[in-house]
Amino acid sequence: MHRALLSLAISALFGAVGVASTASAQTGPPVDEESTTAYIEQTVQDADEYWTNWLAGQGLEVKHALFKIVQNGELYVSECSESGTPANAPSAFYCKADVERDGVAYEGVLVLPVDTMLKMRQGSLNNQPSEKAGDFTVATVVTHEMGHWVQDVLVSQKARQPANPGKDVELMADCFSGVWAGAKYNEGRLTAQDFDAAVDSRARFGDEEFTDPNHHGTSGERVTAWATGYFGLKKNPTVDPMNCIDAYWR
Repeated sequence: MHRALLSLAISALFGAVGVASTASAQTGPPVDEESTTAYIEQTVQDADEYWTNWLAGQGLEVKHALFKIVQNGELYVSECSESGTPANAPSAFYCKADVERDGVAYEGVLVLPVDTMLKMRQGSLNNQPSEKAGDFTVATVVTHEMGHWVQDVLVSQKARQPANPGKDVELMADCFSGVWAGAKYNEGRLTAQDFDAAVDSRARFGDEEFTDPNHHGTSGERVTAWATGYFGLKKNPTVDPMNCIDAYWR
């Protein structure tokens, strides 16, 4: 029943027009490396503010996520990728190994390849064209990785783990991304095009490699997870991170 309700809600919003917004996903600065870097930085800052406030409200000590936008010509070496990550790496990722910069301790690092993000803004996902891809595709990817950081904070301070460390970890990160997007909608900052881009990205990043330990969930599961964060659960139809924990931290 819950999935059916979500499907109806998604269909309704896909057909929505005139959603309140301060800026359309189709407007803004030129789509180039510099503007993509600025867009990623703004998204991280916005999401960090949201999650910092929520985590503090849970009585948790907040350590921020360090992020690295890998520029063209760079090769970023992290604890999770000793061979280095180039600007055109296939995807962004979160490395939970604690890092330190300028004497400040951080809770993991977000590694964000700028060339890959630029192509998303230009309408390409996994080297395949998408009519829905755009700025908010990048925001959805970034906030999915920040969802892993939120998990890391919760695990380190509450000693909890998802029942399925593989797929459920990824679906919860999708759900947390949907929570952030729902908060932006409530602020009047999300367009119907943004919503389409987010759902399209989750569907396209789904997989059916069920025996692979890196299985992230099917297209349907990933869309449902993101929508759970965005719409909430039937018993709690609000933008609330606890919905993600109830759904995927069983």
